[in-house]
Amino acid sequence: MVFGLILVGMTGIITALVPAPALAAAGINKTIGFQGRLLTATGAVVPDGNYNLKFKIYQDGSGRLASDAVDGATPAGTLMWTELWQNSVATGSSSGVTVKNGYFSVTLGTYCVLAGSSCQGNSNTGVSFNQDTLWLSMDVGGTAVSNTPTYDGEMLPMKRLTSAVYALQADNANTLGGLTSSGFIQNTATVQTNANIAIQSVADASVTLLLKERATQSADILRVTDSSNVLIFDIDTFGKLHQAYAATFDGAVGIGMASSSGEQLRVAVASASTVGFAVYGSTGQTADLINVDAEGTKALNYTGAGTLAVTAGSGQTADLLQVKDTTGANLLKVDSGGNQEGTGYINNGYGGVGQFGNLLTYSEQFDNGAWTKTSVTAPTADTIVALDGQTTAESLADSGSGGSVSQTSGTAPTNANYTFSVWLKTASGTQPADLRIDGATTGTGTKVTVTATSTWQRFSVTQNTNGFTGNIKPLIFPGGTAGSGTVHAWGAQLVLASVPQVYVRATATTVAAGQGVVSNGGAFISSLNATDIPLVVQGSPSQSGDLLQLQNSSATSLFKVGAVGGLTIAEASFGAGAAPVALSVTGAGGGTGVTGGAGGAISLVTGNGANGTTNGGAGGAVTITAGNGGSNSANGAGGTITLAAGNGGTTAVSGGNGGSVILQGGAAQGGGTVGKVLVKPLANADSTAAFQVQKAGGAAMFAVDTTNQAVIVGTPAGDSVGTVLQLGVKSNAGDPAGGYVVDGAIYYNSSTDSFRCYNNSFWVSCIGGMRYSQTSQGGASNNPPAGDTVGNTTTATTFAESYSVPANDCIPGRVYRITAGGLWGDAATSVFTLKVLWGATTVAVTDAGATLNYASQTAQYWHAQIMLTCFTNASAVTAIEATGQVFFNANNVGQVMGIGTSVKGQAVTTNSSQTLKLQVTWANLSASNTITLRTYVVESMGP
Repeated sequence: MVFGLILVGMTGIITALVPAPALAAAGINKTIGFQGRLLTATGAVVPDGNYNLKFKIYQDGSGRLASDAVDGATPAGTLMWTELWQNSVATGSSSGVTVKNGYFSVTLGTYCVLAGSSCQGNSNTGVSFNQDTLWLSMDVGGTAVSNTPTYDGEMLPMKRLTSAVYALQADNANTLGGLTSSGFIQNTATVQTNANIAIQSVADASVTLLLKERATQSADILRVTDSSNVLIFDIDTFGKLHQAYAATFDGAVGIGMASSSGEQLRVAVASASTVGFAVYGSTGQTADLINVDAEGTKALNYTGAGTLAVTAGSGQTADLLQVKDTTGANLLKVDSGGNQEGTGYINNGYGGVGQFGNLLTYSEQFDNGAWTKTSVTAPTADTIVALDGQTTAESLADSGSGGSVSQTSGTAPTNANYTFSVWLKTASGTQPADLRIDGATTGTGTKVTVTATSTWQRFSVTQNTNGFTGNIKPLIFPGGTAGSGTVHAWGAQLVLASVPQVYVRATATTVAAGQGVVSNGGAFISSLNATDIPLVVQGSPSQSGDLLQLQNSSATSLFKVGAVGGLTIAEASFGAGAAPVALSVTGAGGGTGVTGGAGGAISLVTGNGANGTTNGGAGGAVTITAGNGGSNSANGAGGTITLAAGNGGTTAVSGGNGGSVILQGGAAQGGGTVGKVLVKPLANADSTAAFQVQKAGGAAMFAVDTTNQAVIVGTPAGDSVGTVLQLGVKSNAGDPAGGYVVDGAIYYNSSTDSFRCYNNSFWVSCIGGMRYSQTSQGGASNNPPAGDTVGNTTTATTFAESYSVPANDCIPGRVYRITAGGLWGDAATSVFTLKVLWGATTVAVTDAGATLNYASQTAQYWHAQIMLTCFTNASAVTAIEATGQVFFNANNVGQVMGIGTSVKGQAVTTNSSQTLKLQVTWANLSASNTITLRTYVVESMGP
């Protein structure tokens, strides 16, 4: 059913229009009486009953809904208040409106106060009746009993609220002289936050405000107290000002301070974002803005030109400046001598002193791929001079709203604070920008909005990243997160801290956290006098990191001094075709004079080994390694190490001596090993010319072939000059002895005019000759020792005398010459056999059946000469041929027996040491048959 409304009347409007509670009489009803008559759309009176009605009050507008723009009408104003009169199921929550013969009457504000509150599910703002335009809306919801009846829709147009005739005069009573009540101080105990006092003199010579005491005044002329009547400040009868708040400031000024410890002036700020003290100069200020006068001397003054000066007084001993924390501890002080002492950072765009680090890379190169650009034009590099005046900065320009430049660091989020900082400026004017720290995967930080100006400023944002995932990701929004703009950026830094730290430049790698002095530009250190040490780098007692490093732009160390003083010079990694880093150390030239000065020396001296409780330390080593050649279609040559001594100076009288190149190992210390001069190729890089000594023209005189383990004297291919190898000369008889006398040693002895070689643990002549000699000895009579006489026996018996042939000594062409002799005797004609044994193998034997044609002989002599020749060389055996003869003497008449190999090409064992012995057999028995070995000599000849 569509309803119509006839407004019958409204009451209570006058009361409702009084907005100021201070002027309202106690007990006034703050409701509105409203009467009307409900008709159907055809004009008929609606049936009697209890109806659901909804009332609303709008402020401003045209009295129509926003969706009811009829005839160009403007939409309804702002909804301020809603009240439901319903036949509700919940008893007491509200009740419907009784309609009889179409008439009804309600008191608006019964269920929902007009002052505003949360009511019946609606949040009422409240109605201000000090308004010109207020609209009342009504909506009919039938007679159903329900908490949510169906309403037909607000009746339009709405009814505009108007004043009663005498209420107009009541409105005039709200002002005095055109001022509303809020413009006056009222004698009431309630706080009047909007009240003001304004007193202005009637003329320049008039007193603005006069508080005049009585002749016998004893109480304060003026007193201001707090809500508990505690004195804040007063002016007593003597005109003395006292200011106190839990303390009294006698003859002093305190602003916003609860207590004092005797300062003449104390200013306390209201909050962390409030300026504590501000002094503004006038246009063209020339006088000091602040001047602290110490008995006629400006101890402190801030000039109109912007200069802050602190001047020491005569005989000043106290500090010139102190900056303290909340506990009174000094954060920064400058004493009377100008010495500065402080805690925390000293920081600027060039670097600073304190903690530093940077978890980002390419901190000054936003055009680098390490920075991701989202809706930001690719930054133009080198567009403006940076803060340090030496480098350049990039221009970051949005290409869309909320554009950003970000970098995903290599640091995972933790439950800790991280701070991102960057310097920003504009070409001109100002530009709001946002900074934020996010997690690369999840986690959005709280943005900080900053304002960039045409002056470089460092801005920062701090974020706790607990709960973030992915690595930490700082962002710059040049125009803010919801805008566009352009800023210049330089010097980005991300640190694990709650404040920005000393800025340190990062390139291809991050900078590990540390502390000390950072210079992002050049550094110059000058001595004050000749005895100064210009620069000292001192490690801590437990120093483990390097004392000093020089790095390239990629943070690769080029030069460093280790914790214990070790010096390392390393080649950096450069791009293709770039010249490598070279180390050039040049000694000074010799001076001129009557005698030319010697050239300057370059000394590389390592430390001696230290004394030890058990063994002395080894001497230090000097290693100089040339670089490897590059690889390509044609391999590059390896670097060359050149040690060249300087030339001697030249004068008219005598030239200076040329410098020498000396390679000398370190001396032993306390039982340590003497340092060695060692020349060897790189591991697994043997060559046929690993080490050479050459003539000036390049011809080799001496070479070491490490591939074939050969030492070559002279040119292998030969030349017309030839190279002479001269051995050291031993001038006295006797062979050398000592630890270096080993098999293979050689020397020349001028006393014996012979080359001597040490072979098989003996010194022998290097040019063939006897290798071994052994003669039986038996005392003065030269009788043979026991065992060197073979008596009456038919069993083969071996003499005790022997010679040990070394393993692998029997090489093809080598000859062993055996010379032996002694005495023999018999009683009758005998058959005699002589054999030579190589180990257990017979290698030589006399003619078979040889008969001694002499009988009854005593003490006759015999002599044998036998040649053993080695002619093959297998892995384990060698063939031997034997030739020789045995001579027997009897009564000055001789008899010769031949001797040879029993088996042609007799094979013998040679890969192990073997003995050479003589063996004798008598074929018949006779007590007189004896043979004695008096001489046994073995000589080795041939190769």
